[in-house]
Amino acid sequence: MKPSDISPELRSRCINTIKMLSVDAIEAAKSGHPGAPMGAADIAFVLWTGFLRFDPKDPAWKDRDRFILSIGHASMLQYSLMHLTGYDLKLDEIRQFRQWGSRAAGHPEYGFLDGVEVTTGPLGQGFAHGVGMALASRMLAARVNTADGGPVGSRVFVLCGDGDMMEGVTYEAASLAGHLVEESYEVLGAAEEGDTAAVSHELGDALFLVALAQAAVEEAGGPGDGGMTASALSKIRERHAHLFDGSPAVDARSAALLWERKKKDEAGEPANAVDLGSIAAPSSVLPALLQAQRVQQKAASVGFDWARPEDVFAKIQEEAEELRAEMTRAAEESGGSTTGRQRARMDQQRAVREEAGDLLFAVVNLVRLLGLDAEQTLQRATLKFVSRFNAMAAMAHREGKHLPDLDLAGMERLWESVKTAREVRD
Repeated sequence: MKPSDISPELRSRCINTIKMLSVDAIEAAKSGHPGAPMGAADIAFVLWTGFLRFDPKDPAWKDRDRFILSIGHASMLQYSLMHLTGYDLKLDEIRQFRQWGSRAAGHPEYGFLDGVEVTTGPLGQGFAHGVGMALASRMLAARVNTADGGPVGSRVFVLCGDGDMMEGVTYEAASLAGHLVEESYEVLGAAEEGDTAAVSHELGDALFLVALAQAAVEEAGGPGDGGMTASALSKIRERHAHLFDGSPAVDARSAALLWERKKKDEAGEPANAVDLGSIAAPSSVLPALLQAQRVQQKAASVGFDWARPEDVFAKIQEEAEELRAEMTRAAEESGGSTTGRQRARMDQQRAVREEAGDLLFAVVNLVRLLGLDAEQTLQRATLKFVSRFNAMAAMAHREGKHLPDLDLAGMERLWESVKTAREVRD
C-alpha cells in the first residue's frame, strides 16, 4: 500500500498515533525529546509506508532497506514505527522507555531490537554508518547483479538533523566519493607531468581513501581487505583468459568480446543464451564524458562505429543544426495562456537539452576516434582557458584597468593579445 492509497482521515490518524505514542512514552519516562518525533512523524510515515522495503516477520532479510535514525535522541519515533508496523516490540516495553533493562533504550541500540540497524549516539555517527552501508550494498550489487537486475537492491535511508550536519564525521563521510574521484584525477595529473615524486604522493592519498572505504565496507559486514584483493586478482585473471589460460584472441576486438563474455558468465547468464550484443548502462557514478566514451567503445567492439575521425564532422554538423533549429523554435513559440506557455517552455527545454546532449555525444565520438580521452581532453582545455583568462586579467591590470569594468570588445582585444603571445612563446 502506498501513502496515496490511504484516505486522508486514516492517514491523519496514523500520523497522530505515531506522535502521541512517542509523546506519551517520553512523558512517562520523564525524559526524552518529544520535538523530533512530533516534527518528523509525517516524513517517517511516508517513508515507512511508501518507500522502505522491510519485513517485520523476517527482520534479517538480506536485501531489506536500512533505516538509520542518526538523530538517536528521537528514538521514540523509531520505536513507535516499529511497534505499529509489527516488529517484536510490545506496548509494555514502550511503557518502559528509557528504564533500566528496557530494550527501548534512550538511543537506538544495535543488537537489542530487530529493526535497529545501527547504534546512534554521537551526532553524525548514523550518517557515517549509512555511507558505509550504502557503499557495501553498491559493491555487492556490482559483483552479482547484471544489467537486467539482480538479487541486490537494498537502499539506505538516514533521518538526520541539523546537529548531524554540523559534525565533521558527516562531512568526511559525505565527501568520501568525491575525494576518491578527485584524488584519482590528481594521480593522473601528476603522471602526465612526469613528476614521479608527485605521483607517489598522490597515490598515497588515493590509497588512504581506498583503505577508509574498505574499512567502512568491512564494518558494515562486507569482505576485508584480503577478500577485496583476492576478488580483484581473480576477476582480472578470469577476464584476461587469453593471457593466462590460452583462450583464443587474435586482436583487440576479439579480446574485448571475450572480456564481455566472461562478465556475462560471472553474472550467471547461460552459455547457450542468445547474445543480442546489447550494451549495459554505464555506472552512474562515472563522469558523463567517461560514460559516453565507455558506451561508444562497447558499440565499436561489435563493429558499430565510424570508419575515420573525419566522418564524424558531418554528424557534429547535423547535431549542431538540429540544436539550432530547436533553439529557434523555442524563441518563436511564446504565445498562449500562462499554463500553456509554461508547459511549452518545459517541452522546449527538454528538446533543447536532448539536442545539446546529442551534440556533446557526437563530439565525444570524434575525440575517441582521435585516440584521446574525452575527460582528460576537456580537462586540459579547461585549464588552458583558466590560464589565458588569468593572463588577460593580469594584462588589464598592467594597463591600469579592472577586467569587470571593460566591455566585451575590450576583453576580446586582450584575449587575442594573450593568445598571440602564447602562440609565439609556444
